[in-house]
Formats: sequence, C-alpha cells, structure tokens
Amino acid sequence: MEDEMEPTSGKRILKLAFTGLDNAGKTSILNVLEKQYSKLSSMKPTTGVERRTVNVLGYRIVNWDLGGQQKYRDDYLDEEARVFEGTDLLFYVVDISSRERFYEALEYYKNVLWEVFESKKSETIPFIIICLHKFDPDLRDDKLVSENIDLAKNLFEENSKDYETKFFLTSIYDDWSILKAFSFGLQRLSSKLEILEKLLAAFAGETYSDALLLLDGSALPIGEFYNNKLSSDIINILAPNFAPVYEKLSKMNIDIDKIWTEFGGKYSLFTRIEVNNQPYFVIIVTLKENVYDILSKLDDFSETLGNVLKTFF
Repeated sequence: MEDEMEPTSGKRILKLAFTGLDNAGKTSILNVLEKQYSKLSSMKPTTGVERRTVNVLGYRIVNWDLGGQQKYRDDYLDEEARVFEGTDLLFYVVDISSRERFYEALEYYKNVLWEVFESKKSETIPFIIICLHKFDPDLRDDKLVSENIDLAKNLFEENSKDYETKFFLTSIYDDWSILKAFSFGLQRLSSKLEILEKLLAAFAGETYSDALLLLDGSALPIGEFYNNKLSSDIINILAPNFAPVYEKLSKMNIDIDKIWTEFGGKYSLFTRIEVNNQPYFVIIVTLKENVYDILSKLDDFSETLGNVLKTFF
C-alpha cells in the first residue's frame, strides 16, 4: 500500500484486515486491543465489514473486521468487492478448539491468498499474522489442545511457503498474547520501530543488560531486545504486570519514577518516560552488578528514546 496521508493530520493510514471463519474470535481480539472488555460477554456475529480506527505512534490504523459467515466470505472474494485491496497487514484467525473446521478454515485461507492477491497480480502481498486463537490459560497443558495446535500449524505452514507469515498463540484471557501479535505486525510496517530496537540493543550492549522492552502508554510493546530465550521469557512475564501496577498506584496519587524488583540473582527495572505528555515505559532485566551503571546512564538513554519517539508525531 502506498503511503496514504490523512489530509487534516498528515498521519499515515494503515489498513489491517482481520479475517477467518465465523466464531474464530476476530472481533474479540479487536475488543481486547481496544480494552473494551465489557463487550466480550455480549458479542453478536459481525455483519459484513466493520471498521475501527485507532491511533498508534502517529499512525492512523484502520482495522477491518470481516464477518466470517459463509455468505460474507463469498462476497469478499468477489472481484468487485475489493475488500482486501490496499491491505498492509493480514490477520488470519483460526479457532484451535474447532478441529472439525480446520480444513474449512484452510480452504478459505487459500482462497483469500489466491483470489485476492495472486490471481489479480497484486504488486505487494501483505505480511500475514496467523493467530491460533482461544489458546486459553487453563488449556495450555491439555494434550488435545496441543495436538490441535500442531495440526493447525502444520496445515497452514504447508500452504504458506510462498508468503511471509508468523504464528501466534492468542487468547482473550491473556491480553499480552494479543498485544505481542499486534505489535509484531506493526514492527513489520514501520522502519522507525527498527530504530527503537537498535537503540535498545545498543543500550543493552553498553550496560550488559539481558533484556529491554519498550511499551507505549497502553502497554503495547513497540521495541524489544533480549540476548537469549530465557531473558525473553522473563521480560514477557514481567511486562504485562508492571504497567497495571503503575496505573493503579498513580490513581492513588502515588508518584513513581522507578520500580525495582530482585529475583534469582537478577534485577528488573521498570521506569516511565514522558513524550509529548504521553507515557512510555522501559523494562530492563540485568544482573545485580550492572544496576548502578544502568542508573548512571538511564537519563541520557531516556532522553534519546524520547527524541526518537517525538519523530513519530
């Protein structure tokens, strides 16, 4: 999609399409992204196409929620519909609890790729995020669920060899799983986010830190660095909990600059920076002996991050 500028604000507009079968969980994913939790218990099937607009890091993002009932799926594939035209990022949502519909979901996936992108000789095919959805926390040790995930992943991998794809296990009961999938997609679309990741990597190298994570005010991860899988696992366990703690304490008029925690010989730092009156959060995991070095360099690092973030707006 060419850069499309909104006349009044100059922000780039990005089109994200969420598609899949009916009852796959597309609308619930969008509700979680927008923190509209009260809607989760009273949702009705999406009728046709619904558009939602959010602003993230200076981008105006239009999320296209495509109802998954058969009659609508047929309409989307019609040449005149042009529903997928200009899509920057495609989210394909698969309900892992409905094993009996895997092949139906796969057939529609192949139809979308062929009819919409291949047969029309599109100039660009968007990156595809495949959400293996409804991987709820209480099901993670369930053998049947694991078998369903393996089957679904194998089916879609086999039919995605010519495309850029990434799989995520998601659940509306695990906000972080959805935020990570959404964040990964945005990072594929913005070169500026690559700059943030390089800054995080440089600071980690300078201070011998194991991992760094940058969140926006809604706890969306917008940059990360880790030097091994364990560091990644640790920071992704810590991250979803720090921002809500900060928010709750702030509502009690408790001013917090930094939060330190110690565990297993490692330290984690949670700190807040302000950019254009908007909060951002940095989380660092490191060894105890690196703490004072990090503190001595943190103000300059935060200022550098802030200067880069200002260029997004």
